[in-house]
Amino acid sequence: MLGKERKECPTIWNFKKQAEMESRLNTPPCYSIYITGLVLDWMKKQGGIRFFEEQCGRKSNLFYDTMEKSNGFYDAVAEPGARSRTNIPFRVCKGDYALEAKFVEEARKHGLVGLAGHKYLGGCRVSIYNTLTYEDVEQLTDFMKNFQLTHQN
Repeated sequence: MLGKERKECPTIWNFKKQAEMESRLNTPPCYSIYITGLVLDWMKKQGGIRFFEEQCGRKSNLFYDTMEKSNGFYDAVAEPGARSRTNIPFRVCKGDYALEAKFVEEARKHGLVGLAGHKYLGGCRVSIYNTLTYEDVEQLTDFMKNFQLTHQN
């Protein structure tokens, strides 16, 4: 394969250059490639892309439905046509910073972590990626409903 690579071949996969540099040109991220393979195998066993597509829709619909039914206690930051299904920023009680901090702290006590939003802009954010189950999102939305009942004026 040495010397037979095409011009558009990325340098990292140009075996002639790798040989010239005694394989020190750039070491591929082997561990990351290995972990990616494990994750893709796991995803395939779960049902593949179609399964995760369906789950993603169900989870985000549950979360957005909970926000919509909160009568403004929870507000989505993005307009409906621009909303993410996996990384959802939102505000609590019209951006009440103190109440948002309390929301994040109480959520943490219930095992719901990583909900703090931007370090300087505040707000909250929920990440509904593939490893988060529908039941996890149900737990979060149940917490949100209870928090609203407790803290709504």
